[in-house]
Amino acid sequence: MTFINEYISPEDRVKYDLDNISRRYICPGISTQWTIDHDRNIYLRNIAHGVGHSKKYVWHFFWQGHLIEFNLETLEKIGHGRGGEKWVHEKITNFQLPECLTDKRDEILADIKEALLCYKDGGVYATASAYHLTLDI
Repeated sequence: MTFINEYISPEDRVKYDLDNISRRYICPGISTQWTIDHDRNIYLRNIAHGVGHSKKYVWHFFWQGHLIEFNLETLEKIGHGRGGEKWVHEKITNFQLPECLTDKRDEILADIKEALLCYKDGGVYATASAYHLTLDI
């Protein structure tokens, strides 16, 4: 299977203990949607939106039973409006892997990029007709 954008089911909220994870973040806008590959048991979820004019966001990536947190900063965005083509340049920061996953770093980053490409400009709310992503690490 591949990544898809969907609303999180009540069963999956329990399975992944998402309510307890979300309680760690005191900010509005914690997502009820995610980008998930059910077959590989991998998901990407936006946890916290930028504060004020910040273009930094906190994301969770669940991979092989490990929850990885990172920040994603939008450096440049071209294309606005609904249904148009979009080009985005983003940078991953504060990316730290558990020691047991350090040899899987390239694979994990490739999966994150794949999930972000599926997420496009808003997950279940995405409107971009085409989405191009440059991702810096």
